[in-house]
Amino acid sequence: MYQGYEKWNTALFDYFFGKHNSQKVVYLYVNEEVIVKIGEELGVTEESALNDFYLSVKSYTRDVNELFERASVRGQRWFSQKDKGVPPFIAIIALTVLAAVNMKADSENGIGGGNYYIRLRELLDLKGNGRPKGFDNFQILWEILRDWQELRNGEYGYINIFEFGTKYTAYARSQCLIKETEREQLHDFFYWASYKPGTQIDFNYFFNHLETYLSSRINRLSRMFNTRDLALKKTIAETIHHEFKRWTGATREKQSEFMNKIKQFKLFLVLEAEGIIPTAKISLNCMVDNEILISNKEDDYEFGFEGFTYRNNLFRKYVAEEILNKSIGFDSSDKCYQLKHEGSNYFIFRRGQDKGLKGWVSREDILSGHEHLLLFNEKMNEEIGRWLTDQNIQAKSRNYKGLPEGWKGLSILIPENVKIIPLDSKMIWNDENISIHLSGGLKIGNLEWLLDAPPILSISAPPKTTVKINGAESFCVIDGADSIDLRSLYLKYSDTFVVNVCNSSRTIILRNDHEHQILQENFTPVTAQAIDGELKIAGTFIYNNLDEFENCFDMRGDTAILTIDGKRYTRGIPPFIKAAPYDLERGYRTLGMKYGNEELPIRKIDLFLEYLTLRGEGNWNNFLKGLSWCFGDEQLRLKAYEVRQKLSQTGFVEFIREGNTNNFYWKVIPTSAAIIPCADPLVIISGARTRTMIKLWQDSANDRFEILWTVPTSDLEPISVYIYSGNWSDLEESLRNMKLPYNLGDDYFAYHLAKCLPSVVSLINQDEEILTVNYNNWDMKGWDTNLSKWVKNGSSRLKQYTSRFGDYICVLHLPNGEKKQVDRDMGKLCLASIERKKLFFYRNHELRVRTEYMLPELFERSFTACLGKCPERDKSYRVYRNVPLEVALTIVHKLGFELEFLR
Repeated sequence: MYQGYEKWNTALFDYFFGKHNSQKVVYLYVNEEVIVKIGEELGVTEESALNDFYLSVKSYTRDVNELFERASVRGQRWFSQKDKGVPPFIAIIALTVLAAVNMKADSENGIGGGNYYIRLRELLDLKGNGRPKGFDNFQILWEILRDWQELRNGEYGYINIFEFGTKYTAYARSQCLIKETEREQLHDFFYWASYKPGTQIDFNYFFNHLETYLSSRINRLSRMFNTRDLALKKTIAETIHHEFKRWTGATREKQSEFMNKIKQFKLFLVLEAEGIIPTAKISLNCMVDNEILISNKEDDYEFGFEGFTYRNNLFRKYVAEEILNKSIGFDSSDKCYQLKHEGSNYFIFRRGQDKGLKGWVSREDILSGHEHLLLFNEKMNEEIGRWLTDQNIQAKSRNYKGLPEGWKGLSILIPENVKIIPLDSKMIWNDENISIHLSGGLKIGNLEWLLDAPPILSISAPPKTTVKINGAESFCVIDGADSIDLRSLYLKYSDTFVVNVCNSSRTIILRNDHEHQILQENFTPVTAQAIDGELKIAGTFIYNNLDEFENCFDMRGDTAILTIDGKRYTRGIPPFIKAAPYDLERGYRTLGMKYGNEELPIRKIDLFLEYLTLRGEGNWNNFLKGLSWCFGDEQLRLKAYEVRQKLSQTGFVEFIREGNTNNFYWKVIPTSAAIIPCADPLVIISGARTRTMIKLWQDSANDRFEILWTVPTSDLEPISVYIYSGNWSDLEESLRNMKLPYNLGDDYFAYHLAKCLPSVVSLINQDEEILTVNYNNWDMKGWDTNLSKWVKNGSSRLKQYTSRFGDYICVLHLPNGEKKQVDRDMGKLCLASIERKKLFFYRNHELRVRTEYMLPELFERSFTACLGKCPERDKSYRVYRNVPLEVALTIVHKLGFELEFLR
């Protein structure tokens, strides 16, 4: 006796749409194993489960020929009558999926693999051919199920149906495309591509990522995708894209557990030899260009491996003692990664051109047609000699100075088209004779680079091998190993590129068409001390309710009234100072800037900002690596300091210092707008941006607004981008349409920020006092306000203590006897304020500040936001332009100084 239709229908519903799949995308993938498993829960034996299921479905009607017609009518009636209980048609649509799963060729009976209806009729013992009666109208039940789930907001999951195959079999066959066992692979792909739940990903961009990801995987999904059937590839991509839209990131816990396991990377040796009598330098190395080693966690600042330098994707440690034949591991500072050296009594090397490295690089394989260096311990003299003799290999001694004691070098050449037997299992004979390696460039994701900043392609292959890119012959590897900068191939369009070398290939993505906007709802703003409570700010947008902050500036006649820390101050203003924020004579054309409105030029610093935007956040190594690619290594640390200042001043990137070091964690700020104080409706754009984002704004510009830009005088400052409109209402509507947040109100961002900020005195007072200062083994210097420089062992109230590792701490001795640890620039300002030095000078809309004194980040931003540009250098002063009197006077007094007026 079979179980009956209702039991199977409920059991199938619970299996696919129960609470465990709430809010998830669900595929009703039914195969024989699923039926057997559900049958066991119903008390049906494994041998009887399939037949019991078929009989139960057929029992739905007296005449099985009426099955689909009756199911369609009853299902629609159920849905229209408040749909009580579970959908009554789950078991029937499950059977139609099982028919799709069973679609395979049967040559003996002349059945093709695509004949769906033959398999469907077999399951139901239906006679005849073709589409069963009522099967066309039956398809509406799939849509009813989808709509029913949508009405219940995903309480029972979300069925993913789409057209795959012929018209009436499309929905059933669509359930077979992604198996349940492959769901975890999809989530791995989302993590691999650095996607975040709830974000919108352009389909073409998504397709490129998926193509690259599956190109290096070997599984059912990759085999289906990596075909010439473009329609099938698109269908698979659309299915996975739909899956991503519903993805909640619920597997993050599992992913975190995986990430927290120690991951090992194998070290290789590099031998460099220089001089007339060559002296060998041997180093341990690890390339990480295709691995994401750096965590984005804010507490993961001091990432690295002790004793290793890191530059251009390469960790390197020179070997000072004999450890070649000893296995040893080096743990990262966060204990998540380990570099592993496998000791041996011999190593085989080849030239390092294919990896973009100078010298000899150790290998696991040997290739014909290539010169090799064999480095071995004298313990292996006899064994190496026998092997060379047996394989008829010619060898030449390499006499290097500086080799570890007891080690020797031999140069050997394996002739072309000659196969040899390796020395032992650790040596591999490479029949394919091919390796493909990528390094450098501005890498923005897994196997993805900016098109303007592609990687170096290094190839080892048989001499005169032709390299193809996307099927087109691109260049030839003449000597068997070569490295080429992909920029020299003039790849002009964003795409997925497949590099083919004989039977080997590598897939990468090169793009410069990213439309990328970091949204406020996905960003945690910086929290700073406000005049009262906390200030939450991101770039040029303040999250707080600005009405809660009282105005701190007022003019009554020729007297300015300031309210700072609850105290009232008055200051007489000379009659020659006229610097109102909305001076009718100061239109945007009078601000001293030359505007452009054509396509934005891409300078090195703007390319670097796009790189940061697309990475989103990272540590100091990421920052220096990108900066090095754009500007080179000369004075890199100084350039990094200047770029960090300018990106922070203008509200593009937030930086958080890593402990007491000179390194910083960085995070790109969401795009926002800030009103420029002048007679015309004008805003400056800050935060994340890409050229495509700005181009889209330019293309959408109409008679309501215009995109303008100016090129700064400094090569290290990004281009300033503005939006101008003829009236305020059009500008506000344009900003809303562009989804650009800005602070509403009668005032402008620079003043909004100025009134929110506390005084420096209050910031210092809230810090805890240092009871003891014990830095006896640190270098000490004091800040001399008269000389405006640090003096070694100076008697200043402000002292900087520096360790031999470069870490530093600044301690300020206050007049009341307290000692406070302070930020270096903040300490210099406080000391200058205590000693009543004159640092700030003002004439109409122009503020001059002594160059030796940098302002705290948010105080600085209040000045730069007045024009949307960093200050310019004029001899010993930084000059901020378009600064209204109310901003200058408020900020300078909060810094603890008097503002000096100039004619």
